[in-house]
Amino acid sequence: MSNALNPIRRRYSRSLWLLWSAAYCLVHPLNAYSQEAIAWEDLTSQEQQSLQQVERRWEQLSAERQIKLREGAQRWVQMSPEEKERVRRQQDSFQGRNRGDRERIVRRFRQFTEVPPSQQRRLKEVQERFRSLSPEKREELRLRFERQQQREARRAGQELESEKDTDKERSASDDSHTSPSH
Repeated sequence: MSNALNPIRRRYSRSLWLLWSAAYCLVHPLNAYSQEAIAWEDLTSQEQQSLQQVERRWEQLSAERQIKLREGAQRWVQMSPEEKERVRRQQDSFQGRNRGDRERIVRRFRQFTEVPPSQQRRLKEVQERFRSLSPEKREELRLRFERQQQREARRAGQELESEKDTDKERSASDDSHTSPSH
């Protein structure tokens, strides 16, 4: 496989990871709305260490945000060093993306959260099957998917143009019927 495809493959893998993360968050829902804010002192020393970047503004964070951060810190503590390194790379990758890409990822995550749990499970299963494929097969499927999207976009554009032509013809026909005869 060519080295030129590696950035594409990495970008696609990162997007899949973010989708998996979104699915994980849905499987482990937070009951943030019914809970109260968490005092910094109530966090364990490991949680405080993981969250040290937000310590100075901890009290200003909403209870929901504090709970999400705490649960993230708890997951972090449970991760192996390899998992932590993978997450760091993925976070760096996300932060390194342009604003439009980050917004698109967040938008897709929100869309995913609106999908019924049964469909979320199916999506996760499909993702796991995809991950189990060889890199060559994943690349082949990605290219096939992109070509299909391009065909559908062209088809939609053609239909739009056809509708515009039909509207113009109707408008011209209406004008010829309503214009006064000389």
